Amino acid sequence: EINMLGATFILIALLVMGPTLFLLNAFTENIGHYFQNIVNKTFQVYAYEGAKGEEWKASWTIFFWAWWVAWAPFVGLFIARISRGRTLREFVFGVMFIPLGFIFAWFSVFGNSAIELVNGGVAELGKTALENPAMGMFVLFEHYPAAALWSTLGVVIGLIFFVTSADSGALVLANLSSKNLASDTDAPVWLRFFWAAATGLVTLGLLFAGGFSSLQSVSVVAGLPFSLVLVLYMVSMAVCLRQEGNKRKAVQIDKALVLDSGQNWRNRLNRLVNFPTATAALRFMFKTLQPAMLEVAHELQAKGLDTELAEDKENRKIRLEVMHGDEVAFLYEVRLVEAVKPVFALGQAGNIAPGKDQEKYYRAEVFLSEGSQDYDIVGYTKEQVIIDILNQYERHMQFLHFER
Repeated sequence: EINMLGATFILIALLVMGPTLFLLNAFTENIGHYFQNIVNKTFQVYAYEGAKGEEWKASWTIFFWAWWVAWAPFVGLFIARISRGRTLREFVFGVMFIPLGFIFAWFSVFGNSAIELVNGGVAELGKTALENPAMGMFVLFEHYPAAALWSTLGVVIGLIFFVTSADSGALVLANLSSKNLASDTDAPVWLRFFWAAATGLVTLGLLFAGGFSSLQSVSVVAGLPFSLVLVLYMVSMAVCLRQEGNKRKAVQIDKALVLDSGQNWRNRLNRLVNFPTATAALRFMFKTLQPAMLEVAHELQAKGLDTELAEDKENRKIRLEVMHGDEVAFLYEVRLVEAVKPVFALGQAGNIAPGKDQEKYYRAEVFLSEGSQDYDIVGYTKEQVIIDILNQYERHMQFLHFER
């Protein structure tokens, strides 16, 4: 967040201090050029350019292709990690289009600010950008007020960008190299330190051994085989999306939950407007829910199905799993989840004392293999819990039918 705020601040400052109208016009035109040329550039391999074309393709086009491929497992897994619970539409929009818009703005403002200065006679800026690209931005800042401020801010932002990139890479490597790691926990800090140190040492070794060219070569060598893994990723994603589609179709087989056979409606109403404490919700889980799940597990075992019932008091959850051989197993898990109590339930006209959080209550939420189903079963009777488990199991059986 500091990075993005700082980068946005510099971007707006250059836009305001520079030729604003020209930069806005160039920004619009650059977007048009991008979409006009993206298909052509995607398939451009410089087949008719001879040795010079081959040299350019090897040192730039293929290098950057391999660079992004090599980064894919780190960036992809890290962003997916922090985006858990979002829809695919939200994920694609947040990862593809918002950064793309910012990149359009960044390259247009910085690039065209430099072009305008070079066209105005500042030849040393163009020479520096060609001979020592890393210094180009600082030479650009020298032609604006408070150059030292912008240069310092640029160094700080660049440093934080490098650190956060290395940190995300170390986190993903540590998680991938850990055994029995739950989906909602991360690897221990010492392992992340190890991978951060190892990555830094390998990078320094390559730079000292052969300079930037050796780093480029290693990126290309690593990127080529991993591009095949990306193809497997895409196939796996297609399979997962097809399975999710089948699960959605299976959910349409709706069996309405019966509460007290429709007779004791006051109990149902009381459950709807009751917001239990952690103690009350835990009492429900281990006094009502667990016996109900145990009965279902015993009955399934009597039918010859391999079932497993596990409780985790530390993390406050109970899980029932039914295995179906090579087919997808059925998972019914209930977790205690903290939630914010609605204002109408706070009393005193919903007034909250200054500096205090809203009161909390606890829900026993149902989780299937694909995640939370977003409904609470605290207050169900044992029979109602059994009905809910059977409803979800029937939908799962319908899903397996679609899969076959």
